[in-house]
Amino acid sequence: MEEMDLILDEGEGYLIEFKESMSDSLAKEMVAFANSSGGRIFLGVSDEGMVKGVNITNRLRSQVQDIARKCDPPVSILLKGQANVLTIAGTVWKSSDFRQWSVGCTTTQKT
Repeated sequence: MEEMDLILDEGEGYLIEFKESMSDSLAKEMVAFANSSGGRIFLGVSDEGMVKGVNITNRLRSQVQDIARKCDPPVSILLKGQANVLTIAGTVWKSSDFRQWSVGCTTTQKT
């Protein structure tokens, strides 16, 4: 069984988050993982673990990278596309507290 199949069977958890499509909550998930043990977000997978798929384009990759850069401090991520699922792997930086600064056109105050 492939790693992706195992992850889909196991479902969401402390280190795994499924997102069916791009949303404003993506930054919140990145920040949560950066402030904890790290983790992976699978874009193109429903909460139930069903692959819905996303069109992995350079534009999509840029949007995800922009969201990571707009966190304070910027979140370090690694992107990997496979079978219409974009995996966003976040690393841990224990020396900093991460906050969501802005998403798209909406700006939120750092606390």
